[in-house]
Amino acid sequence: MIRLVIPPLRDRRDDILPLARRFLADLARETNRKVTGFSPEAEEALVGYSWPGNVRELRNVVERSLLLKRSGDLVTREDLPPLGESGGAGTDAGAVGRPLPEVLRRTERRLILEALRRHDGVVARAAKELGISRTNLHNKLRKHGLISVRQWGDESHET
Repeated sequence: MIRLVIPPLRDRRDDILPLARRFLADLARETNRKVTGFSPEAEEALVGYSWPGNVRELRNVVERSLLLKRSGDLVTREDLPPLGESGGAGTDAGAVGRPLPEVLRRTERRLILEALRRHDGVVARAAKELGISRTNLHNKLRKHGLISVRQWGDESHET
């Protein structure tokens, strides 16, 4: 028996950006989106995160960012989910010293994105999990810039 030991991604920081770029290129091609890379701020956030879920988590973050991307050819820091500098995407590491409304907005956005991911983008199921109506979730998606008429081609999302 041959044993192959691969260190966790947090111990291979030099691999994070090449992997993220490869995932982005592959996923952009598969989804026919014209996204060419990451902004410097997005790259800094990716490299600064500890990746407890390793490569699978990195791929999921890149995929989610690409699918929810609003415009432009670069994935920006705003397109990424909140990534705690020392904790995970669900930690409050970035909350210390920030105004409560900003922390609440970021937390709400993160919870919405996580619910949508768990339910493969099905708004009705995500809304049920979050304990809010589908209409309320659509309003929150618009509030956080996660849905637009141009992206979905659905005039009913206009205000």
